[in-house]
Amino acid sequence: MLKKMGLIKDLASKIGRKKAYELLEMVEGSQPFVAEVKITRAGITSKKEEIILKENQKIILEYIEK
Repeated sequence: MLKKMGLIKDLASKIGRKKAYELLEMVEGSQPFVAEVKITRAGITSKKEEIILKENQKIILEYIEK
């Protein structure tokens, strides 16, 4: 779980502090959720990754090449 939390904190630098706080609040709670985060950057390969945190909690990361 700590490794996954570190990944979410790394996301904060990419998606902005306000959105990262919203995401962390959802993770710390026990309510089910699915969060989709799309990150657009130049020079990366497009990929989609799913992070399962707790039961019924999932973050879908989608890196999109510019």
